[in-house]
Amino acid sequence: VTAYRNLYDQNLFRVWPRALYRQVVLFGNFRYLQFFTRHLPLSKEYLEGVVQLYRDEACPEQYPQRVRRMRLLLIEGVPNLELRYHLTQELGPDLRDVQNETASLVYLT
Repeated sequence: VTAYRNLYDQNLFRVWPRALYRQVVLFGNFRYLQFFTRHLPLSKEYLEGVVQLYRDEACPEQYPQRVRRMRLLLIEGVPNLELRYHLTQELGPDLRDVQNETASLVYLT
């Protein structure tokens, strides 16, 4: 982490969302997520960056497991229910089930 801080300085926040998106969402490497969270928290900014990359994916058909992996990332990696709900609102109908489940927990409906 320190080496990346020295190399990227203020632009570091752009590197981590891309790494998380590729490793976890596209390739399903959830061990990467475990290693990552040992050293850095999954900040709101990182998660919003991952969501933006998900939405902007040029060829989603190349990654058929992408929706399932994003669902797992949100459920397992985002314990803050309000943040999870906010992120799922941005993701649209593919993850509506996670949004509805989270809403029921946040708002106790």
